[in-house]
Amino acid sequence: MEGLLICTGKRTHQPLFIYETKTNIFSVEELCFYIYENIETLDEKLFDDRLIAFFKRCDREDIALRVEALLKANTGIGELVRTVLSYVNYYGKAEVEHLYVKLKSFEGQPVEERLKAVGDTLLKSKKYAMAKKQYRRLLEMDVNEYMDKAFYGKIWHNLGVVYARMLYFKASAECFKTAYEIYPDESIKMSLLKVLQLTGDIEEYIQAGTDEVKLEEWEKKWQLEEKSVEDYLSEEGEVQACMELYQRGQINGYNESIKALIDKWKKEYREQMK
Repeated sequence: MEGLLICTGKRTHQPLFIYETKTNIFSVEELCFYIYENIETLDEKLFDDRLIAFFKRCDREDIALRVEALLKANTGIGELVRTVLSYVNYYGKAEVEHLYVKLKSFEGQPVEERLKAVGDTLLKSKKYAMAKKQYRRLLEMDVNEYMDKAFYGKIWHNLGVVYARMLYFKASAECFKTAYEIYPDESIKMSLLKVLQLTGDIEEYIQAGTDEVKLEEWEKKWQLEEKSVEDYLSEEGEVQACMELYQRGQINGYNESIKALIDKWKKEYREQMK
């Protein structure tokens, strides 16, 4: 999107309600923004008689007629999206074409898989608050009977990872328990045991760890699981540098270094919580 855009379309008092994300849309510009920002969640359900009626309520009979014609011709979702965005002119031509190509790459892929892929990417990028929202959105949708139990078990597991990274260990444990009930996989149990250990609930931790040998094996693995060896050496080096200043009696330098390191950790944490 480039420059300043003035939205001149009519704002209807009877919004278009999008069930998948529980969102109300009041104008054609809002619809375009929603489409662009939620491209992974779109499917043919959005393009129906309700959408045509919405365009008419917004005094965009031209779009309503064009979409109606495309639906009768069994046009794919990519062309439908490109048509709506082009008619409204809320995004530039290059942006519309980029979105069209992206949609074509989704063909044949269930919307649930696209949603999970977005959540997984956000999790890897340490955008924990956004990842949580994405997984919750997926879990609030009707269960797709064509997706296996492992798929939904992994969603709950990943949501548990998000909560753990946000330091909500009890919420994380509940997610892992749900995940294990749906899909009793050993890796999910390992995550559950780990977060139970972090909650300090030793009794439940011991009860859950039925195999003492396996429990010891997992505990050793956890020592380097969260971060790479390079990450650990980097942070360990920063802390060690601070301690060396203290040991040399350079108190001012030590205080400044510790403050800078803490400020860095705070900044990282705030970014993760956005």
